[in-house]
Amino acid sequence: MSYETEYLMYLTRCGACGETPVPPSRETDWQNLLRLAYEQDVSVTAAMALKQGTTGCPDALLQPLVSQMRGSAVQNVRRAEGWLALLAKAEEQGIELLVIKGYDVARFYRNPECRVANDMDLLVRPQHEQEAMRFLEDNGFRMEERKADSNHAVGEHPLLGMVELHISLISQRFCMMFAAWQLNESAFDNVQYIAFSGGSFRAMESTNALLFLTFHLIKHFLYNGISLKMLWDIALFAKNTLQSLDTARYRQLLQSSRYEYFMRVVFGVMVKYGGFEREDFPLEPIENEADMEALLQNMFESGAMGKNQAIDEQSAWMFYYYDFARSENSREDLALINEAKREDIRGGLFPSAVILSRRYPILLRAKWLYPFCWLHRLLTRGFAFLFSRKRLSRRKIREKEELSLQAQEKIQLLQQFQIAEKYK
Repeated sequence: MSYETEYLMYLTRCGACGETPVPPSRETDWQNLLRLAYEQDVSVTAAMALKQGTTGCPDALLQPLVSQMRGSAVQNVRRAEGWLALLAKAEEQGIELLVIKGYDVARFYRNPECRVANDMDLLVRPQHEQEAMRFLEDNGFRMEERKADSNHAVGEHPLLGMVELHISLISQRFCMMFAAWQLNESAFDNVQYIAFSGGSFRAMESTNALLFLTFHLIKHFLYNGISLKMLWDIALFAKNTLQSLDTARYRQLLQSSRYEYFMRVVFGVMVKYGGFEREDFPLEPIENEADMEALLQNMFESGAMGKNQAIDEQSAWMFYYYDFARSENSREDLALINEAKREDIRGGLFPSAVILSRRYPILLRAKWLYPFCWLHRLLTRGFAFLFSRKRLSRRKIREKEELSLQAQEKIQLLQQFQIAEKYK
């Protein structure tokens, strides 16, 4: 790992925890360091740290970064005020919305407004989805139709930004692999009110919230890639909620999954490079130098959520999905996943009138038009799918040699973390 990478992790700690950084101990390639900060979604947090101390970062690089940080902070404060008012209004109308990720994590940053929030993630009970959709639309959001294979709908507001309205924490594609966690079933148990920025919001109790953050991290590691911001989110949340966690439940669920070792390495990274103590986490951290180095190398090379190597990362996922998942210990998982995919396809081909009316509001007044709307949707979506570049570039990978070098390295990483089995 380069010194710039290590110092960026230190700066992120200072920005997240409100500490004044000391200057780097050796010559630093600041341009490369700030590039990594942008790629890992921690540029605003790092800028907060750089503004506090004398680190030697050239003014030509520092001043634009600080200006961006201030603008982002102001925007985040205004959005937070708007969102808290909107959530209070929803509660007055009897609409139960839980905040997941986002502000639920940001509250543990010394300066919550300096944690980049790209969107607001909300959870609603499935039976109340349409009511919540109408509420958001009535309050200025332009909501898109939720796809049959997705567990959330996306909307956009001119001032509040993006929203993702979830009907479950774990999508159908993954829920069978994490069935024992029962997050979709227990999400609304023991809901708590969180004070934030002069207001409050409803959130899951701490153990479910940490399990969801853990699932979210694992899902992205498998499917595309993770980011430094995600590591800081889960580490800060775990440390600050440790006293209220059901640590026995958390450990038992991780130990009974194939992802325990991976999470122990994640916590090990945060002990070695994030300044945390081993006792801050509900799982015993593993500080294996080779494994920590491999995880960080993958994260920094692929960029936040794999954006630098999206094709390679997803090729590795497809290989794991279709090949490793057929191993003796995973056949049941694959059968359940494939059944979920078939159900997604059926729902996509034959959506209910309620779902279809989101795209064709006329159905709310004239349900007899369903066949015509269904045919129009089928034709337009069908042509879009047939001529989609994404579809034409996607294929099932059967042989490891067909993968790029980067994808093969990702598969070796899955094996190294005991997620995928090695060939015998």
